[in-house]
Formats: sequence, C-alpha cells, structure tokens
Amino acid sequence: MLARRERWVVTTAEMRTAGLSRDVVARHREAGTLVRQFRGVYLVGRATPTRDELERAAVKACGEGAVLSHRSAAARWKILRHHRGPVEVTARTQRRRQQGLRPYRANLAPADVTMKDGVPITTVARTLVDLAMLVDEAVLDTAVHEADNLKRLYLRKVDEAIARAGATRQGVPALRRRLRRYRPANGRLDTDMEKLFVQFLRKYGFPPTEHGVTFELEGGERTTVDVLFRDAWVAVELDGGVHESRRHFQTDRRKSRRLEALHGLVVFRVTEEDLAERADELAQDLHATIARRAAAV
Repeated sequence: MLARRERWVVTTAEMRTAGLSRDVVARHREAGTLVRQFRGVYLVGRATPTRDELERAAVKACGEGAVLSHRSAAARWKILRHHRGPVEVTARTQRRRQQGLRPYRANLAPADVTMKDGVPITTVARTLVDLAMLVDEAVLDTAVHEADNLKRLYLRKVDEAIARAGATRQGVPALRRRLRRYRPANGRLDTDMEKLFVQFLRKYGFPPTEHGVTFELEGGERTTVDVLFRDAWVAVELDGGVHESRRHFQTDRRKSRRLEALHGLVVFRVTEEDLAERADELAQDLHATIARRAAAV
C-alpha cells in the first residue's frame, strides 16, 4: 500500500512510519525487493527505475521542501526534449552531491514552486531563470520557444521570478534577450487570454488602453495591472489560468483593494468564462463602468 501510494519510491522514514522494522527493511533489501536509489530512498519491486521514479527519489533524498528544478524541471515541463544527466533538485539546505543527483540550495518563494504529476517542481517561469545559468543561448532560445508553444510562457511571471532570483543572476541578461521577441511594443500581452481580450476590445469599440501599467503601493511595494483605461481611471484584471490557488485568489483581491484605496482606481475583473460565454454582457457592463467613471473623473 505504501509503495503504490508513493509511486514505488519510498524512504526509510516512510517505512518506519508505516510500521516496518529495521529487520524487515533489511530482509527486503537482501531479497532485492528494496533497491537503494539515494541515501535513505528506495525503489520497490525492481532494480531499474524509470526516469520519473528516479526524479521522485531524488526529490525525496533532498528532504522536506525540495523540488525538481533546472534541466530536470525543464524536461518534465517539456520545454526541453530530455535531460539524461544527474537529476537536478533545489533544496532548502545544503545537500551532498550523490551519484545521479545534483542538488542546489535556495530558499524558493511559494510563487516559484508548484506540482506536476505529483512531483514538487519549480514553475515554468522559475525553471527558465534557473535554466539560463546552465545552458547556452541556443538551448535557452529553444526552451523559451517551447514554453510559448505549450502556452506556458507568462512574461509577467518570468519578470517576477527574475526579480526574486536577482536581476544580476548569471544568465538573466541572456534570458531577457530571448524574451524580447515575445513582448509587443505597447506592453506585455503574455497570455492567450490577454490577446483574446484585445480582440474583444476592438470588436466592441472600446477606447485606447495601456497594458502592464505599474503602480506604487505603500512601503515601496509595486504592482502591475493588466489593462488600464487611463481617461476613465479603470483597470481591468484578467483572471486566467495562472490564478490557480486560494493564495493567488487572496493576493489578487488584496491588490484590487490597495489600488482602490491608494489610487482611487476602479478594478474591473474579467474571467475566461466571461470572454467565452458572456461577451455581450461583459461589453455592456464594462462600457457602463467606463462611462460612469469618465463622467466622475
């Protein structure tokens, strides 16, 4: 049961918690039903792990909070075709390098970590930042291109990941050069939803807009709105696929509240469902909001 739940990769600690004594574990090792992959981490039932199992084992070997990262994360996200070298993992504390495992140490922000296929992993944005310090520009260009093809290239998220990692980090200039071709001249329309919204604005005859406008908050904090109708002082925030958790939901609502409180900005939120299923109603409501605010400004 433990092996099935953990996808056939188990740790010594997990086996002890499940009630297996050291003698039982030792007998399984002698019988070949437990095969050591890394220190304290075992494959159950066979000697040769799949790449998926090896990566799961490497993450477990690096302790709580460890995540798949760098080239290994890029391969799992499929922005690189494959990575057959040592599994690359980022851990909170310094870890010894083992055969088949290359650990990095970093205190990653929650926004830089997610899950894929049940494996803790750096987000695509953070993966690109980490990848940039290891590969040449041709490989990096391929990774950025594939991220865009897979609709996983969110420029704002990459910018934020760069800011958290440090703008002087090795590889960042090369990554920024690669991203230039994906930035329109008038802003950062970095998701399919934003492109659809621009089409919506044209279809329904809205006034000119600005995109990716940054505002100062208290304490030196800065935030960016997706779309701004400056004459009416109305901002539109697009709630698309990147708003994937309760934490994102709460952060977005706080952002709207602070913009309204400090700048008097009306924040109008739009979802993918609004654009796909209620475009006429959405256009009517947004036109009414802009007209009412323009009269008051």
